Amino acid sequence: MPAEGTDRMKTWVTALTGTLAVLVVLLCGMFAYGVIQMGELNARLDTLEDGLSKTGYTLKDFNGVMLSSADRLDYLVTSLDETKAAVDELHATIGNLKNQIPPPQSKEPGKLNSHMSIIQEFRARER
Repeated sequence: MPAEGTDRMKTWVTALTGTLAVLVVLLCGMFAYGVIQMGELNARLDTLEDGLSKTGYTLKDFNGVMLSSADRLDYLVTSLDETKAAVDELHATIGNLKNQIPPPQSKEPGKLNSHMSIIQEFRARER
């Protein structure tokens, strides 16, 4: 009859061997899945390249577009800055024009003055 320690050792070896076998099977399955996915990706890229070749473009052309997107972003930022400057200039021009418009004259001075005082109060609150 074998010793008690030998039975435990055999149990551990069997458990570890089984665990190792399961891990190997899982790794092989993951590798196979990755190979299948890469094959599908390559098939999709081939289909895309075939479709693009009919239009006269290649994937390399679009890679250049992606690389130059930083330049396009810089252009957009510059355009936004220029637009903001133009809007600020327009606001200043409108403010100058408002100051040049003479106040309206009315046949009923009391009524006009009350309207003007309301407008002046509103402008004072805005500032």
